[in-house]
Amino acid sequence: MIKWYVRIIIALLSMLSSINSFYSFIQSWYSVILNWYILTALQEGIDVIGTIEIILFFCHQCNNTMTFSRAFRSLLQDRRNNPKRTRNYYSELGKRCYEIKKEDTIKRKLEEDKSDRPRDTVLNELRLNYPAYSVAKDVGCGSHPRFVPSQCTVFNKVSVDAHVETILDLCNQMSTRMSRSHHDVVSLQIVHEFAVEFGKIPGIGPIKSQMMVQLCALFGLVPLEYYTFLPMHLNGGPGKFMVNEMGWHKTADKNLLEWNVQIVTEMQTLYNKEFTYNMFENAACEISRRSPPDDLHFAIPSIMIDPNDKKSAFLNYTNQRLQFFFRVDGNRSNNWRLQMYAGGKNKIAVFGNSRIGRKDPFMMSWTRAQSNGRLARSTKVNINLNVLRSLDKSILSS
Repeated sequence: MIKWYVRIIIALLSMLSSINSFYSFIQSWYSVILNWYILTALQEGIDVIGTIEIILFFCHQCNNTMTFSRAFRSLLQDRRNNPKRTRNYYSELGKRCYEIKKEDTIKRKLEEDKSDRPRDTVLNELRLNYPAYSVAKDVGCGSHPRFVPSQCTVFNKVSVDAHVETILDLCNQMSTRMSRSHHDVVSLQIVHEFAVEFGKIPGIGPIKSQMMVQLCALFGLVPLEYYTFLPMHLNGGPGKFMVNEMGWHKTADKNLLEWNVQIVTEMQTLYNKEFTYNMFENAACEISRRSPPDDLHFAIPSIMIDPNDKKSAFLNYTNQRLQFFFRVDGNRSNNWRLQMYAGGKNKIAVFGNSRIGRKDPFMMSWTRAQSNGRLARSTKVNINLNVLRSLDKSILSS
């Protein structure tokens, strides 16, 4: 029993930026995605549909953040120069990732070619034979994968629109369902059920459907319980850890979710309520990972604030010294908020479930219909720049 407990704690400590307290931390690749999302919202604003398209593209086409980040950087730079450009995030990110991956692949194959043919001939042949965008698979995938690519071609606009509508409808259902849960087993079951629904989208399997649920929570579309209540499962690394390290064997009288609650409750008695279900799953995944992933850090534009402009922020594409990291803080009371953390005391609340008992306002929020709490397609995310300005001025200036 001691062995797996120790391994879980070691794995968690290796992933935490600070070891003085346990928090429901955000993995590095989610942190990168959140950076790009917040930068997009600050630069040009973003609505519900655009938010869902980013989530859909990442979960459908990417297996790390490297190609994705290069594409997103190119997208925001182009939009800054041409703000009236049509905003179709799935297609725009897809085409940029495709070109990046194409050039990287051709360059690698050109270096690997040992024939005596002229380099220009080989290069032209490689370009000619490279699959067209419409039939290219996993355009956002690359080296250092976190999981095996799904062998999925990109969605066309009709498919994107249909899947976005499905995700939006599920998100609106998710908020209502979670508000009625008063037991951890029920919450885990709800998260599992919606992951299954997301998994029905072509190319979104059992692992990426959980990613989709969590990203919807981190982007504020659904309550943050959908991030913290990540159930253990028998797929990939967590499944291997459960079987090999914890001796899990499925039997007719053994309920996986109830067992999940029992284990996490024991861990919470040793530490505190900040030890969440997703921390347990993440640590098990890291322990059983065969090859270390490589995610992008410190290559994201820094946020800059003009002290004379009270309404807008702008991005500095030459200064790359700042990347925010994120954690989900429950204040040991399950009153969850997504916190943007820049070191020391420089942290602000980005999204959150409730302002009850909170003195600090949220930097971002969604306006929902008063009658039923649903999000409309065209709803834009609200941004409170005063919250961002509360950070140390040295962080927000060149």
